[in-house]
Amino acid sequence: MGLSTMSMGQDYMKVLNDKDYTALASFANPTINLEIDRKKSSEKSSEAVRKVEEKLESFSPIKWESVHRGASESKDAKYFIAEARNAAGDGLRLFFHLETVGDGRKISSIRVRGL
Repeated sequence: MGLSTMSMGQDYMKVLNDKDYTALASFANPTINLEIDRKKSSEKSSEAVRKVEEKLESFSPIKWESVHRGASESKDAKYFIAEARNAAGDGLRLFFHLETVGDGRKISSIRVRGL
């Protein structure tokens, strides 16, 4: 069964707070469009999640906040945006774009940018 927007946001925030990258990978399509610091690539989900993990581990987030979740122009597409802050007060924004796959939603792209 597909995740509702509310539970989707809660699930992603839990995954990010817990640094549960295995769960993040389980939410992903086999191939992800990845953009980290404006460098774009298409990656297997395991490699995309590894790169996101590497970026987040070097950033050392101490606080996460759900910024926005909702629908894009395509009625089957959804997105979720989170912001992270580290001890120095620097910020990162993570944008997850989700597409309907079967009866659920899977991450089709991840974008990570500094604030």
